[in-house]
Amino acid sequence: MNITKVFGWGLLFLGLIIIIATLYLSFAYFTGKSKSPELFSMPENASPETKVNISDPQKMIEKTVQDQIKSIIPDAFINQTFNLIAWTLFALILIFGGSRISFTGIKIIK
Repeated sequence: MNITKVFGWGLLFLGLIIIIATLYLSFAYFTGKSKSPELFSMPENASPETKVNISDPQKMIEKTVQDQIKSIIPDAFINQTFNLIAWTLFALILIFGGSRISFTGIKIIK
C-alpha cells in the first residue's frame, strides 16, 4: 500500500470522526444530557428599571407591555434558543466539512 492510499484512508476516517462527534454532541445538547455552549447571554434585567411617571400614559403602557412579555417569555428561554440555533449552524458547518474531507479521502483511495 502506498502512502497516498494511507493518506486517503486517514482523511476518510477523520471526516467520519468529525461527523460522528458533531452528531453525538448535538444529540447530547438537544436532549439535555450535556450543557450547550453559551455564546449568547443576557443579564437577568436587560433594561434598567425606570420609574414611570403616572402622568405619561404612553410610558406606562410600554412598561406594562414589557413586564407582560417578560412574564410570558423569560430571558433564559431566549438565551437557550439563541445558543441552540448558533450550535445548529456550527454543527451544519462541521458536518459539511467532515463530508468534504471524507469525500476527498475516497477520491484519493480510488
